[in-house]
Amino acid sequence: MGIRVKEETIHFEYGRIYNVDCVKGMEKLSQSERGVDLIIADPPYIISRESNFHTMKDRKNARTGTHFGEWDQEFDNALWLEKAYGVLKKGGSLIAFNDFKKVSEIISLATQLGFIYKDVLVWEKSNPMPRNRDRRYVPSLEMMIWFVKPGGRWTFNRHSLTYESPVLKFASESGGGFKRIHPTQKPVKLIERLLQIHSNAGDIVLDPFMGSGATAIAAMNTSRQFIGFELDTHYYTLANERIQEHHSALRPVA
Repeated sequence: MGIRVKEETIHFEYGRIYNVDCVKGMEKLSQSERGVDLIIADPPYIISRESNFHTMKDRKNARTGTHFGEWDQEFDNALWLEKAYGVLKKGGSLIAFNDFKKVSEIISLATQLGFIYKDVLVWEKSNPMPRNRDRRYVPSLEMMIWFVKPGGRWTFNRHSLTYESPVLKFASESGGGFKRIHPTQKPVKLIERLLQIHSNAGDIVLDPFMGSGATAIAAMNTSRQFIGFELDTHYYTLANERIQEHHSALRPVA
């Protein structure tokens, strides 16, 4: 389900992750006749930093900073957003995760490209990472920005009998023997809910920053097709192992 190839030799198949830069991958993918129905994107937030966790009373378990890796040091959101617009079908949706401080920047860049801004959604974590509780609020919220490409009817499958709340409450995947493979890993259940609301069975879902492979697994669980890119070879390998294991678990026993 994973392929390492040179960008110029890519022949895309759904149900696979490609070990290439998503900007080059989406540019190539946009040349195909059929676009994608939904994009779930979790780009680098650029929030690696030092912290004051050493001031916590429980210094034994205090962290000295938040360092996600070199990929979270420098990043241009304009590049991938431009290619995402090109590959998305008319009426298709883009859901972009990001830090709350970057929401206005993402909205500005996306609308300049032609996206229609719809809503900001909030992921509320029931088990957020602790920090100095005597000096700060717990960081239990992450933002998701919903855009639509104009020219077609967008998909919105309401699940609630009353209205769909923009606050989605899901726990981070950790503990209980769960193996976390990416520092910014999103829960599969959260991605499943996004897929169920913003796409239909059989639709094609693209994840430009596949990371832990959560979008692929959520697509498999909800009868959607997926395609993704992951530039980091380490996470590309781990995501593929996770997807293969899940695929094997889904196979019916003869």
